[in-house]
Amino acid sequence: MNQKIRKLMIDNFEYTYLPKGKVIFCACDQVYFEIFFSKLYSSFTKNISEFNQLHIHLINPDINLINSIKKDNTKSNVSFSWEGEAQISLIKKLKININDWEKILPIKIKKMLLAESSRGLPYVQFLYNQALSLGIPWRFLISKNYIKKSFSKTYYASRRFTLPKKLLTKTTHILFVDIDSEFKKDLNISFSEDFSVQAIKRKELGWSNFYAGLVFVRMDEAGKSFIENICKMINDSLDKNIFYWGIDQSCLDMCYEKNLLDSFDKNYMDFTQDGDAPFISYKGDKKWNQ
Repeated sequence: MNQKIRKLMIDNFEYTYLPKGKVIFCACDQVYFEIFFSKLYSSFTKNISEFNQLHIHLINPDINLINSIKKDNTKSNVSFSWEGEAQISLIKKLKININDWEKILPIKIKKMLLAESSRGLPYVQFLYNQALSLGIPWRFLISKNYIKKSFSKTYYASRRFTLPKKLLTKTTHILFVDIDSEFKKDLNISFSEDFSVQAIKRKELGWSNFYAGLVFVRMDEAGKSFIENICKMINDSLDKNIFYWGIDQSCLDMCYEKNLLDSFDKNYMDFTQDGDAPFISYKGDKKWNQ
């Protein structure tokens, strides 16, 4: 089944026109698109001059949204692509071998998944950590139902890094972002030859070293190598059915270890409107109140 998913990811998509030049990319489902696109697009048109286009890849939009996009395809600074329900339907049917997850996943990923599965329940999170410290196997603690439910959002979040190569052929620079984001002002990213791929490194120690919410790629040989590698890493995880929430951030860490990725030399991103960074990546439940 996984090979079928991978083939569909390459072949089963349509687009308005190919994005060209310096492009901001994101991928999402219809729910997130209808809630967050307007704010992202408005902030892009008002505050960004260094990137000429925004591209949205939609996962399983309904026919009404597709027709609306086709009918209103008059804006030169935004393009769309979309895929049908075939991929996400198969993703939802992935089978879990929790014993394999227990063997393969490092402890920091296991702890993160337990924390995510009990978000908003600090006492439960405390009990999980106590249970792990006492040697209780992780597979007895994690909810299989949570893992299965997270397959869809994991696919939505990681899809921007596995888009069909055809969509990237006319790009010179790419900025991968989450759709639930906002630009406060120009990023002033250097387009010199000093670096090809950069992401935001976490200030504090955590389960991963990099955030996936803002990743810059120059489409030179090094940039293309990064995209090829991170796409392969995500697809390999899919092949093994070890497809967990946060896989895109884990793959950024692996790219960093392979010298395919650098960290930005200054802070470009905040998580609320209170900071001074030019870009906001809304996190958690707070995003719904912005």
